[in-house]
Amino acid sequence: MKLLKKLTISAVICSFTLLSVMPVPTTSVSAATKKTSKITINKDFVTNAKKGVLKGTPFPIGTPLSTVIAKLGKAKNVDSIDGSYYYMYPSFTYYSGLDKKKITGVTIYDNSFNTINVNGVKKVFGKPSDEGIDEEVEDGGYILYYLYPKYKLLVTTDKTTKKVISFSLLYRY
Repeated sequence: MKLLKKLTISAVICSFTLLSVMPVPTTSVSAATKKTSKITINKDFVTNAKKGVLKGTPFPIGTPLSTVIAKLGKAKNVDSIDGSYYYMYPSFTYYSGLDKKKITGVTIYDNSFNTINVNGVKKVFGKPSDEGIDEEVEDGGYILYYLYPKYKLLVTTDKTTKKVISFSLLYRY
């Protein structure tokens, strides 16, 4: 549980506060606001996450923020929380540092995720580095925390049903 207290709060807070406005994710820049096919959670999803790419989002972590805005347009909502900015698009949220130079993280939401539970995640991703109820956020969900060499992946699930709500991929500082 020690690792859970170190996770980046902004991604988790956004997971809970933005759920009701997030439609099905997109998979291309040109379709960033259009509904597309559901995202498959499989070994490719894991392989891509280890490289800084979260399937269903058009840009990997590390992409200059100016590139994202040039291709996707202005975000639906931009705000700051706990030392970082978030840029909310219809199906995902990008994060940047206070310098606003590059993408440092992303959270993706998909209605099809709620068909996957904690055990299903573990079958695909393996044993998490840590897991448990996020005590830092009121009504926090159950979090599975995976550490990769450059990134950390947070799988946020409903505290009661343990069904997946979102996936967040962040630089590991």
